[in-house]
Amino acid sequence: PTPDADDDMRVVLGGPNHIHGRTLVAALRDAGHEVVGTSRSPVTDASGLDFVVADALDQRSLEAALRHADLVVDNVSAFRAGGFPRAQYARIASEAHVNIISAARACGVGKAVLVSTLGTDVESVSTVPHFLEKARAERAYKASALRTLIVRPGMFVDQEDRRLEKGFDKGVYEAIGRGAPFSWVHMSSACATIVDGIAQDAFGEVRDAVDGTGTPDDFARAMSEHLRRPIAAKLLPLWAFSAATFAPSLCVPGVRNLRAMMRFMDEGHLVARAK
Repeated sequence: PTPDADDDMRVVLGGPNHIHGRTLVAALRDAGHEVVGTSRSPVTDASGLDFVVADALDQRSLEAALRHADLVVDNVSAFRAGGFPRAQYARIASEAHVNIISAARACGVGKAVLVSTLGTDVESVSTVPHFLEKARAERAYKASALRTLIVRPGMFVDQEDRRLEKGFDKGVYEAIGRGAPFSWVHMSSACATIVDGIAQDAFGEVRDAVDGTGTPDDFARAMSEHLRRPIAAKLLPLWAFSAATFAPSLCVPGVRNLRAMMRFMDEGHLVARAK
């Protein structure tokens, strides 16, 4: 296929409202695609993005949204930046991606993009609810009749994670554990991986979206460049973090998920693997 084989498609994007979704909308538009976002309630968007009311937990509303689509982009997640769950996160994790697949098939949409995450191919991903959701979504798309491009971004440099931002305000990136290497990416690069994959007809492939892989010190340097101010890495031993978060983890699902994510990263699993 030529690089512009899939120009001017009508793309329905699930999950357009957070920062990665907004960046992806702009990238898809710049590539010549018509983009429609889904929202559970009517939205007036200053950027002029068209929205259609659709709920990922309601297949009929999804079918109405996808009726004239050429491509569906599944950017839905049961968890917010930092690993804290959304309302109805358990249902979103178990039903939303399957509903999107079923609605796409019912409407004759043959192509999909799933925005996943690094680490979904590691056996211990089952210990991290945030990543397990994406691993199950990948399996569902691979088992479906949809030609799916799966994109696995690294840790976002420019994510909306207040826990990290508090440290950055003090010039510190607090890394949990022994400093195992991990991969990171800017949102613009992750979106470029998606747009390029669409243009190259890479449906059926798994692509990592990564700008760098290294230690917390390396990531701190990347953050310094991004924020244009000094950021230094500070290691907090995993045992100390686990002890400090044990009590809240008993009653706060987001803290349990965060603890699991930090163990997973400390084991060196959040690294680029796809070829």
